[in-house]
Order: sequence, then C-alpha cells, then structure tokens
Amino acid sequence: MEKTMCLSAAMKLLRSLDEEKSEILGKERENSSYQVVSGIEADPPDYDFAATQSQLEKLDETVCNIRHAINQANATRPVGDTGFTVDQILISMAQMNSRLAVLQSMSQKPKKSQPRFMGALESQSVVVHTNYDPDEIKTCYRKLREKISNLQMALDLHNLSTNITFEVLVE
Repeated sequence: MEKTMCLSAAMKLLRSLDEEKSEILGKERENSSYQVVSGIEADPPDYDFAATQSQLEKLDETVCNIRHAINQANATRPVGDTGFTVDQILISMAQMNSRLAVLQSMSQKPKKSQPRFMGALESQSVVVHTNYDPDEIKTCYRKLREKISNLQMALDLHNLSTNITFEVLVE
C-alpha cells in the first residue's frame, strides 16, 4: 500500500515502527525458547519463527522505504526561500553552532586577565589581553543566533508542509 504524508509525520511513523520492531524482538527473545522441569508438563509459548521473520522483514523494508523517501526529499527539495536543501541546512547549522560556541567563549573573556602560573613562570607577571571588541563579538553572536533560529523555523515549516510518498508493507 502506498502512503503519502508530511516529513514530520513520516519521522514519527519511523519512531513508531522502531518501537514495534523492538517489541517483536523482545517477544522473540522471550518466546523462542522455554524451560521444562523434568517430570512436569509445560505448553510451549506461542511463537512462530516464520511469521516473526516475515513481520521483521516487512518492518525493515517499510523503514527502508520511508528513510529513502525522506533522504530524497532532504537532498533535493529546497527549504522555503532559503535556497538550500535540508541536508545543506543541517551541515550549515552544525558549522554555525560550532562558531556560536567560539563566539560565546570569546564574549565571556575579560579585556585583561592575569592567569596564575605554577613553576618557572610563577614569579613572572603575565597579562592576557583580548585583541577584539567585545561589542562586535556580541553583535556577531546575536546575528548568528538569529540566523540559526530562522533556519530552524524554516526547517520546521518544511517538515510540516513537504509531503513524501512511500510503500508500506505493514498494517
């Protein structure tokens, strides 16, 4: 059966299918073998190897179909008016977040500081000076934070408004 849904719903379906698979694997671990105390009759637990394998194969193929459709959409469809695809935005956001961490660290450094040293430099007076304008760092930090926020909102809207179609083999 072919299904169409937005990217966000497809990602939620993936989580649900992963939970379903974990549940099937748990039942398989629990029911694929059993112990019998000698002299006492016991009924084997309800377990059908072939049916379980069939369920797992259908789940895996469905997950593969969904992930493929998501990956195709992420690599080919532009996100709003950004001019970028999802994969480009995710890479850019990772780079921007790294840069943001550096700017945040720089913004917290005092203009001058005197670190304490042990050993040979202990008797020396060392002063560390920052070589930048803290206000410029804060401005750059705010602009970058806003850019990341705007990209995240564009991604959220994209995930809710972009539909994908894929084959579902499980109910």
